[in-house]
Amino acid sequence: MAAPRLAATSFMLAGLAFAGSGAAPAAGRREAAWGARLARKQRCLAAGAGGFYLYHARKAAGTTLRAALQEAARRHRVAYWETEGLSIDPMFLGLRSIITVVSVRDPVRRVLSMYWYEHVGWHDGILHDPAGLRTLRAWVDEWKDDSPWKRDFARRNPGNVYVEVQNYFTKALAGWNAAGAAAAVDAAALARARAALERFDAIFVVERATWPNHTALLRRALGHDAPLRATLRGDAAG
Repeated sequence: MAAPRLAATSFMLAGLAFAGSGAAPAAGRREAAWGARLARKQRCLAAGAGGFYLYHARKAAGTTLRAALQEAARRHRVAYWETEGLSIDPMFLGLRSIITVVSVRDPVRRVLSMYWYEHVGWHDGILHDPAGLRTLRAWVDEWKDDSPWKRDFARRNPGNVYVEVQNYFTKALAGWNAAGAAAAVDAAALARARAALERFDAIFVVERATWPNHTALLRRALGHDAPLRATLRGDAAG
C-alpha cells in the first residue's frame, strides 16, 4: 500500500540540514561562528563545567545519539540532559556552556518507522494483541492533526509530541502546543523551528550516518570518536 500523503512542512525543516553544504560566503561565516561557539563550550568542558544536551527526536537515531552523548559526558565528567516526547524548552539552547545535539530524518521514513515501532511493536510484540492492530492508513488518520481524537489528545497533553505524523520536527522545535491550544502549524511555527535548529551545536542527519565528513562534525562536537556505524541499528534506532 502506498504511504499516506503527509504535510510538507517537515520536509522544509529537514531540508535545512540537507542544504548545509553550500559554499556561499554566508555559509562560511556561519561555520566560523559555529566553530568559535563550540570551542568556547569545549573549554568549559575541559574545566569540568557545562555538559551535553540531546533533543531526542523519536525514531531518528535518538537512542544511538543518547549512548554517544552519555559516553561523552562520562569522559568529561559533566552532566547530561535529554528531552524526549515533549516539544523543546528553548532554555537549553541558550546556555553558553552546554553542547547541544539534535537529529533529523526523512519525515515519511520516520513515520513509517514510528508505525512499526510504536503501534505494531506495542500491540503485537508487547500486548500480544493482534486484534488491536490497525492498517498504516487507519493509524495515520487517527493521529493526523484534524482528527477529533488527536485534537482532544493534544488539548489534554500540552507539549506532547511523542507520537506525531504531521510536521513532527517543526512541532518539536517550535515549542508547539505548550499551552494545550493545539493550534495549526503555520509559517511562524516553521520560523521558530528554523531558528531553534540553527542554535544547535550538532545536527545529525540519519541518512548521512555513514558519511565520514558528516560524522566527523559530531565527533568534533563530542570530543571523542562515537562509533555510530557500529551502534546505529534497527530502523534508525530510537
